[in-house]
Amino acid sequence: QISTSQLYAERIAERTNGEARVVLQEWSFDLAAQKPFAGWGYGSFDRVKNEAGLQASDPRTRYGLGSTSHNTYLTVLVDYGGIGIALLLVPWIVICVRAALRARVPSPDRWVLVAGIASVVVAMLSAMTLDLRFFSFVPMVPWLFLSLLRREDGHGGEPVSAS
Repeated sequence: QISTSQLYAERIAERTNGEARVVLQEWSFDLAAQKPFAGWGYGSFDRVKNEAGLQASDPRTRYGLGSTSHNTYLTVLVDYGGIGIALLLVPWIVICVRAALRARVPSPDRWVLVAGIASVVVAMLSAMTLDLRFFSFVPMVPWLFLSLLRREDGHGGEPVSAS
């Protein structure tokens, strides 16, 4: 039975982690709404979360105060506001959309475009479940794939001619 296994007992049935993430998500949106344009400043997520006096139901408050962000986008939204989240996501979206349009055209390098887009999508999804500020090299990986996609777009290495 899966419900009697150690994995189920320690990870799947464990509710504290999930509750903490829900509370942190609610608080993140509340904090971002207070300073929506430029956010609270670099590295301020935990400080403002703990000092803001945000309220949740009694046991959930303890979960939120004892944990930190597990979502890169919410951390960026609180720290840097709408400007920061736009600076993070706009290049990712624009380059991936352009690469997807180019990948529709058969070419020998099509696999690079598909693999690059898939890699960026995986990184984007992963960033919703972990905070990249705690890793030294992982945040570089999607940017590396974006640079490869940009290069395949024809605008990355050489100037585009007017003709």
